[in-house]
Amino acid sequence: MSLCFLVLNLALLSRALFSANELGIKETLPAYLDPTVLPQDLITGVSFASGGSGFDPLTPKLVSVLTLSDQLEYFKEYIGKLKAIIGEENTTFTITNTSSFVQELYKLGARRIGVFSAPPVGCVPAQRTLAGGVERECAQNLNEAAKLFNSKLSKKLDSLASSLPSGRFVYMDIYNPFLDLIQNPRKYGK
Repeated sequence: MSLCFLVLNLALLSRALFSANELGIKETLPAYLDPTVLPQDLITGVSFASGGSGFDPLTPKLVSVLTLSDQLEYFKEYIGKLKAIIGEENTTFTITNTSSFVQELYKLGARRIGVFSAPPVGCVPAQRTLAGGVERECAQNLNEAAKLFNSKLSKKLDSLASSLPSGRFVYMDIYNPFLDLIQNPRKYGK
């Protein structure tokens, strides 16, 4: 589910720098393509987003930024580099890692923690292009994987709530609102 981090990184770019600092990861997230990025920067997080990029394929051409497909390719390259640095088993985003992260936040004093679900990753433009066929439909197998992940994540957060006193853990569903926006765009404007 590492792709979910990328999608969230793109969708929540406006909060990326603030969130990274707030979570104690690092003061800022350097750009992946920054020539001064060191291998240890890859371990603690980098940004693949390109300001001004969007879902319209003409936008990157007009404003000279990376396309979402380019960002996805760089993310794949990053995963390969990360595996070489710290090993494959440490690069996999799982429920266990999420649980450990939430528990660590709790140990540091956080009592109200919100965790975003995975979005419908099969509907991102790159996946629609790669796996969506001629009609560029959403890749259902990826969406099913995201739904399974979300189900397990929700249950794990419920479990943490019962085992960590005075903690409030909120599962924030972004999957369904995003999917509804994609499937029913007229509901949200022209």
